[in-house]
Amino acid sequence: MVRKLTGMPDEYFAGWREWHRDLVRMGGGMFADIGSHVVDLALWLAGAPPVEVTALSETAGLPVECFMNVQARLANGALLSLTSVDVPMPNMLESKQLLMIAGDQGVLIVNTTGEVWVYGRSIKEKIEAALPDTTPEDVFVSAAIQGESDLSPAREGAYTVALIEAAYRSAVEGHVIQILLPRH
Repeated sequence: MVRKLTGMPDEYFAGWREWHRDLVRMGGGMFADIGSHVVDLALWLAGAPPVEVTALSETAGLPVECFMNVQARLANGALLSLTSVDVPMPNMLESKQLLMIAGDQGVLIVNTTGEVWVYGRSIKEKIEAALPDTTPEDVFVSAAIQGESDLSPAREGAYTVALIEAAYRSAVEGHVIQILLPRH
């Protein structure tokens, strides 16, 4: 069932609990692992890097966090709220909603079939992809060899790492962490 829904090979899940919750082998908990993808997507969708972060985490007796709540203010003024949980709830993988982004003009929802819907005050509209259907490898080759624009520049990865590191630091130190952005 998990393989069908995730597309990951069975070997990925073999012994998952042992290595996935090992701080030395993972370099962090589930927020550093799975959360990195969510943070990357959220920052890309919001179109701005983080400037301040606060977080709470809980290990519930595990060697790494299994609950993480992160609040971030982005450079464009947007607020980002993420909650990550290591323990899936019953039927979570069968949920109808994968991502919800709420704003002052409406809500964007990505469902489990990959459809993107926007709900506004007086609209319900399905959004079609504006970016080409491609792979990270193809994008890298196109940018490096053919000189095409890079859809995922390295600085965006650095912003993701900065937010994750600030979240872990905030959870330990108990206060808001300011992120100083480099000037271009």
